[in-house]
Formats: sequence, C-alpha cells, structure tokens
Amino acid sequence: MPIIRKKKKGVIFGMSTLWAASMLVSILVLSWIVWHKLQARIESLPEVIKQLQTPSISSSGKVTLKLYFESAQTGELEMEEREFAVTPAKDSSSKRAEPPQLPELAHMALEALSSAPPGNKRLATLPKGVKLRNIYLDAAGTAYADFDEQLAERHPGGTQAEMITIYSVVNTLCANFPQIKRVRFLIGGKEAQTLAGHVDIKQPFNYK
Repeated sequence: MPIIRKKKKGVIFGMSTLWAASMLVSILVLSWIVWHKLQARIESLPEVIKQLQTPSISSSGKVTLKLYFESAQTGELEMEEREFAVTPAKDSSSKRAEPPQLPELAHMALEALSSAPPGNKRLATLPKGVKLRNIYLDAAGTAYADFDEQLAERHPGGTQAEMITIYSVVNTLCANFPQIKRVRFLIGGKEAQTLAGHVDIKQPFNYK
C-alpha cells in the first residue's frame, strides 16, 4: 500500500508540473504573437503616412505649426503658433519639389517643445536632447510617436509633469494633422509601461 501511494503522489506531481509547463509555454507563445503583430503593424505604417494632409506651405517656404507649451503661471497647456522654414523634398521619379511629409514636420514640431519660447511665459514640455526617432499612423487615426530613451531618462517624473509632456505632444500632433485622432507613445522602438515611472502609457491618448 505505501508503494502505491508514492506512485500516486508522483503521478499527481508530474501532472501538476506538466500543467504548469504547458501554461508557461502558452503565455510565452501568446506574448510572442502579440509582439509580432505589433511589430508587423508598425512596419506597415510608414506607407500610410505618406498620404496625409500636411499644413500648407507659404510661397516663402515657411509653414506655421501649432505648439503646446506649459504656462509658467497656471501650469496648464497653452498654444503658440510658430513659423518654420522648410525645404521641399525632391521627387526622384519626376524631379518635382514635393512638400515635406508628416515625419519631417512632426520632427520640427515636437523637437521644438524642448526649447522654451522667449519671454519666460511658457515652459518647455520635453527634456533637452530628446529626439523623435520616428512617427507612424494607422488607418484608424492612431499615431505612434517613437522617442529615444532620453525621454524617460531625462524626464523629471511626477504625475503632473508627465501628463503635461504627454498632452503637449498629443495636442501638438492632433492640432497640426487632422487625420491624427490619438497618440500612442513608444520609447526606443518599444512599448513602455510608463513615461517616467508614473503615468501609464500602454494605451493611446486622445486629443483634448
């Protein structure tokens, strides 16, 4: 009888181990599928972005973009319009001058947020040295803003400061490009849990 009991325990233990191993494999496979789908989606997005309507360029080669900075007095976001000189891109097939596309204009707009406007009335909302690596847009109107790691490393943190940065970026993109309805943040080409330790950025943020 004792021998039979030992065998039963061994069978139960073996089945439990097998079940746990099966669950772990299932979780790993599911995680890989989700990651693979996200990467495939991101890789296909640059083709969509070329079809976007961009802000009009004046005859003098300048474009006016709306930028959202933090008010030094109220701590809320304030919009400021700023002119940027742009160089039309050359179309290799027709050799015509083409207006800059969203990636170039988005780089101009977002990187300007790291420099406070003159006058000390408004504050920068992105840390100095932060770069936008790339930006993508899907058919549903969600933009994926991919920043380098400096965004998380140089950000002062805190819920309020992170929210200011997030909506400064969201409002700046959505105000200038009507096809963008919401913005998802990536850091270093990857999904991140938080911006700098406080605000969850796993979901996209809507324009407000």
